[in-house]
Amino acid sequence: MQTTEKVRFKEGAVYDLAIGGVYFGEERAEFKFLPGEKTYEQIENDVTGCARIEVLDTSGEVMEARTGYIYLDTLTKKKDYIIGTEQVEDGQDDHGDTIYVNRDVTGTVMIATLKKADVRKQVDDLLETVDMLVLESLEV
Repeated sequence: MQTTEKVRFKEGAVYDLAIGGVYFGEERAEFKFLPGEKTYEQIENDVTGCARIEVLDTSGEVMEARTGYIYLDTLTKKKDYIIGTEQVEDGQDDHGDTIYVNRDVTGTVMIATLKKADVRKQVDDLLETVDMLVLESLEV
């Protein structure tokens, strides 16, 4: 079984996608991908603060690129998730020809939900910074 698409969060952070593993919405994006040999903490670092996210085809060419999804909202590890399908032999028909069926392949995936910047949070952060600067200037 081979997945057809990959996702690149940062340079060197490329992961195989599960079936239907990409969703880009107006304010959030969701990715379902195979963790490979990386730890939860390594994956969390890879998906946090990405300036650009790329969906790659099997040859590594960029099919789609998006920006703005920079805040990690959730990161979940889920076992027994359908990550693909494979064709297997299922006997023979009346003419002696092999019959093939598709079977789901399951495995462990990581599900990452990223959000775009929230303007209200940015304003709150800026106000907090201004307050700190004012307090520092008054103490001088």
